Amino acid sequence: MRVEGVTVCIDFSDKLSQVLSNKNKLHRWVIVTHRSDVNTIALCKKYDLEYICSDRVFDNASFAKGRAINDALNLLDSDDWLLHLDADQLLPDNFIDVIQSECLDKTLLYGCKRTNKKGDILDQGQFTQKFVVNPRKIKSIKKRTILPIGYFQLWHSSVTKVYHEESHTGDKDDLTFMNQWLSNNKTKLLSFKTIDVSENQGHYSGHFVGIRNLKQNNA
Repeated sequence: MRVEGVTVCIDFSDKLSQVLSNKNKLHRWVIVTHRSDVNTIALCKKYDLEYICSDRVFDNASFAKGRAINDALNLLDSDDWLLHLDADQLLPDNFIDVIQSECLDKTLLYGCKRTNKKGDILDQGQFTQKFVVNPRKIKSIKKRTILPIGYFQLWHSSVTKVYHEESHTGDKDDLTFMNQWLSNNKTKLLSFKTIDVSENQGHYSGHFVGIRNLKQNNA
């Protein structure tokens, strides 16, 4: 079982520096940044992390995260398992053991819970009211559930090798990507948890518009 990972890190090198051990848990890990992010580039060079620079991420867009993900996916061998992982998510030590025993259905999209550094389950990814299953259709999820949203999404390349990239910000592409599986009840949570070194849901902080844009707007 081979797992290749993609992580978008732009203006977020301080968080990426805390999850460097992810490299040892993946067969290949590609960091996507922007040529203007000298800190992330320097970090990748220092620790021998494979990286690419995406110009499309800011091409008439605030933070087109889906485009950046695809730029990295295009580099991968893409013949086995693919992982989209946020730059502030630390994989557990038993990552490989768990997926080898639990990822038995190649048609599913796998997610997981996440915790803060203390081990407390974060309340992110839990939906209690409305959820967009189709951009033109609203579907209610009645019971409290955790869904495989953008911080951790694992799927087999035989289903798709292309991420959604319609959004100009980072708040929709991971959801529309997930909907391919959700609408057919093809999602499943793995038994392990990632550690969110940011200890908060970036969406609530406005990270979907890009860290630099967020800082500029709050200046």
